[in-house]
Amino acid sequence: MTDPDRLKAFLGELKGADGVKALRRAAALVLPGSASPRETKLALRLCLPAKKKGYGLKLLSMNEPLAVGRLGSGNKVLRKPDILIAPYEGSGANPVAFEYDGEETHMTREGVLSDTVRGNELKAMGISEYRINRELYRNINYMEDIVAAARAEAGYPRRHRSPEYEYRQKLRHIELYRELERAGNVV
Repeated sequence: MTDPDRLKAFLGELKGADGVKALRRAAALVLPGSASPRETKLALRLCLPAKKKGYGLKLLSMNEPLAVGRLGSGNKVLRKPDILIAPYEGSGANPVAFEYDGEETHMTREGVLSDTVRGNELKAMGISEYRINRELYRNINYMEDIVAAARAEAGYPRRHRSPEYEYRQKLRHIELYRELERAGNVV
């Protein structure tokens, strides 16, 4: 329907109007390429900086075509990871992907087969794919651990923080989760 550049241009035309400052702050959070509200919420949790209650991973893309080798044929095929996280700069690591499994598309026989093929093809390229569904998305302890694993795999440096700091950060992660849930009752 729109993209971040068009939205910013539109807001530029509304200088001085009520609420424009708040809309500019919100527009800075727009994630181009998201295919669903839940993907957007997951990407925000993963990629907002720690000071904004996120996990601080760097977003590379959302649902952008990625040429991979089709296993079993040697041909190239395009795959679209929901969320592709950039490796830590200079680490030599590969990106990691996150896939949000909505019940409607991913739980059919065809959906499971398609997801398996895509995951295997990404893995053959050196890109690990982490799968999140509604229950896992809601489980803060699971999210803390899966993000820690993805951070390590993408070459992000290990954080040496006090247990008190880690506890406060976990509380901020919970707060962001709750804020995003209040932003829309999408399941």
